[in-house]
Amino acid sequence: MSVVTKSKQSLTEKIANAGKAQQKGIASKTQSSTTTPKAKSPSKESKQKVVGNITYTKVSEATPLDKFKEISDATSTAVTGRRPGFRAWSQLGIKLGQEIFYKNHPEIKGVIESEVTNQMKVSIPEEDDFVTFGVIPAEKHVREHLGSTKNNPQGFDMWGFHLEEDGKVYWRSVYDLYCAVFKK
Repeated sequence: MSVVTKSKQSLTEKIANAGKAQQKGIASKTQSSTTTPKAKSPSKESKQKVVGNITYTKVSEATPLDKFKEISDATSTAVTGRRPGFRAWSQLGIKLGQEIFYKNHPEIKGVIESEVTNQMKVSIPEEDDFVTFGVIPAEKHVREHLGSTKNNPQGFDMWGFHLEEDGKVYWRSVYDLYCAVFKK
């Protein structure tokens, strides 16, 4: 046999053996997946954290706009593609002087200082107040104070509002309001 014939034959054998091994792997995966039962996911109530009398909810894109009627006068807008960039509090129907709170830390709060920008004044106990343009730099500063870090903070998911529903106070994120105003 020539060298070319031997290499073709060995290549053909390798492909055939790889195919057999792959079939065995698929068969063993399907057997193991059918024998392993899936664990039930925990209930929605167990995922909520309560600090003081405030219940902190997960970030959601399904919060209806009527939950924010106490603080926002925005109207819902249907969007296709990407939602618009967050440039001003007035986009969300938020007025001057509205308080927002850092997630799981009700003592850390921000006060909206401009409706035409996203400027806010942040108050942290035992520190001087500071003014920042946006929820991202505010989150970075608060994270420094708390000693936690995050590579790409979004701000939307860590700042929110205290809203009363059915006699309880719930924290709803700025992102929840943003998604309620700009519906996909």
